[in-house]
Amino acid sequence: MCGKRLILLAASLLLATTWGCSSSMDSGGDDTVADDLREKIAASGFVGVDRCIDCHLDFSWSAEIVYAYLEGAHVIHSKSINAASDAYCLDCHDPIGDGQLAEVFDELIDPNDVPDEGLAAVTCEACHGTGVEHYGIGPMPNPVPDYEVCGECHNEEYPHDNPEGAAIVEKYEESAHIEADGRNEARCVKCHNDEGGRLYKNVRTAAQLYGSVVAIDGEVSPIQCRTCHDSHNAGKLLLDAYEIELEEFSGLEFDVSAEYATCSNCHQPH
Repeated sequence: MCGKRLILLAASLLLATTWGCSSSMDSGGDDTVADDLREKIAASGFVGVDRCIDCHLDFSWSAEIVYAYLEGAHVIHSKSINAASDAYCLDCHDPIGDGQLAEVFDELIDPNDVPDEGLAAVTCEACHGTGVEHYGIGPMPNPVPDYEVCGECHNEEYPHDNPEGAAIVEKYEESAHIEADGRNEARCVKCHNDEGGRLYKNVRTAAQLYGSVVAIDGEVSPIQCRTCHDSHNAGKLLLDAYEIELEEFSGLEFDVSAEYATCSNCHQPH
């Protein structure tokens, strides 16, 4: 994976100096497909995912996020969902209609993951809001999208093929997680609010917790989607799977899944 990302970084630097050199160019050198899409997107008040990617690949703090996003399920849905899908599907899977602009960065996306009909993707502005006044200095409408933004698609109105994936936001709103924002004491923030959960995710023991965790400045938010799920790399959880060795059982090793690691990060006696 490291080698792949070094190659991708080199490709992105090359793209930064040769913008527009993509397979969608016509014989006159005009990127007609992308230009037509940009015109439609601009008319709707958005800047387009290619602008977001082009800029954020230049920053060390966000380049890794871009790569994670391009590998995640918000971009790589399936071959059955594409730019030619019906409006009911695209309303969530490509709400802005700029998924195909990611093809301008074809060096950054595996061609095998791009359907012949064109890519459908949940792009940056679908969750963060329009970037027309952003460009590194202006505000984004949703700099840190909350569960209500996720719930615009992950709800009972738009059920997925997987029954467990339906009505996610409704189930969350009925759970105790939504009420977990009232405790901002130093020893409670890791498990009782979103900000602490993400900030102190690698604090594993009671000694570490009591010795290093402090209350979060300002208002805190309830445990929610972004607390346990990597919202940029959709499908990835707060913690990775890992291997553990039990010395008391003669060095027996077994795998801990990402799901167990993430849930038990709080749901265990500390």
